[in-house]
Amino acid sequence: MTPQERDVIAGIFDRLKQAANQPRDPEAENYIAQRLREQPYAPYAMAQAVYVQETALTNLQAQVEELQAQLRDLESRQQAETPAQNGGFLSGIFGGGAAAPRPRSVPSFPQRAAPEGASAAWSGQRP
Repeated sequence: MTPQERDVIAGIFDRLKQAANQPRDPEAENYIAQRLREQPYAPYAMAQAVYVQETALTNLQAQVEELQAQLRDLESRQQAETPAQNGGFLSGIFGGGAAAPRPRSVPSFPQRAAPEGASAAWSGQRP
């Protein structure tokens, strides 16, 4: 066992101490005690499961925080790049306000041979 694993397990049992004074369901408590008598190795396996889950949650939390920071950075860059609109409702018509949107490029489609008897105008081929 590594010192890190020992610390995580100690933390698990420290939190369990805090739960000792909280109300418990007597039926559930008896059932758990019964299952522990049948499977005395269960606390070890359960501690392993909790350790793995806590490690995964810690890693996921760090990942969420990193992604949120990236999102904030991206949003602030987009706000800095977005030009401020000047003028009123009709100012764009007369050359004021925001720049005109850029035209989209139209995808080119491969040319196919026209079926026999088809006009060149309909097939996309030049006569």
